[in-house]
Amino acid sequence: MKKIFAITVVSFTLAFAINSCSKTGAQGPTGPAGPLSTGTLSGYVTVYDQYGFKVPVDLSGVSVSIPGMAGDSSVTNSAGSYSISNLKTGVYNLFYSKANCGSVLVNDYSFLGGGTIYRNQAMSLIPSFSLFNVNDTIVTVSTDTGVAIRGIDSVNGVARQYIIFGSTASTVSSAPGTYVYNSAVETIKAGQGTFNAFLTQQELADAGLTSGTTAYFIVYPYSVGQPTYVDLSTGKTVYTALGTPSQVLQVIIP
Repeated sequence: MKKIFAITVVSFTLAFAINSCSKTGAQGPTGPAGPLSTGTLSGYVTVYDQYGFKVPVDLSGVSVSIPGMAGDSSVTNSAGSYSISNLKTGVYNLFYSKANCGSVLVNDYSFLGGGTIYRNQAMSLIPSFSLFNVNDTIVTVSTDTGVAIRGIDSVNGVARQYIIFGSTASTVSSAPGTYVYNSAVETIKAGQGTFNAFLTQQELADAGLTSGTTAYFIVYPYSVGQPTYVDLSTGKTVYTALGTPSQVLQVIIP
């Protein structure tokens, strides 16, 4: 009888040990109480100019950081390479910044430790061209009524881009909390020095700028292909590689 009891106890103990060793936690087979795996986050940052061409110069000085974690950061070398070592498995926000470039925030990046994970990032230089004599008028194109935004830029042999933001407040800007409307990216054609964007009554109404509303618009030079990111608090796009904006325009929506 004692032998049977002893065998039963040994069998139960062995089964418990096997079950405990096979437990899988959120971080992998080490289990919830086990140590988190660490690894290295590496990659290259490339920089593009306002026309969308890669900048073939010294790429050092780009700061790569994790907001809220001061010890986990890196700065690129002349080739644009960066590396953050001893990073624990987890979900992080990554922030890339450099003077004269549009900053980039990567939300909720999942990093799995245990080795080296490579992540490259593109950045854009802030545009150096300016927009002059920007104005707005009510126009009708065919049967479609809307607002025309016009202006002047110096003639350039390469195409440039710009973007328009609108709001019911005169404090409108590119900041997510200040605009309710943003246009598609508009193009100033190569060899031309004027631009003309038509904002239809319907697209403005869809953004909340309905007929009779006093609206305000502002125009920014925009780097071709610049990276953007989403502001999680508002759900709106953040545009960072933008040049000096025009004056704020005021118009009553037709």
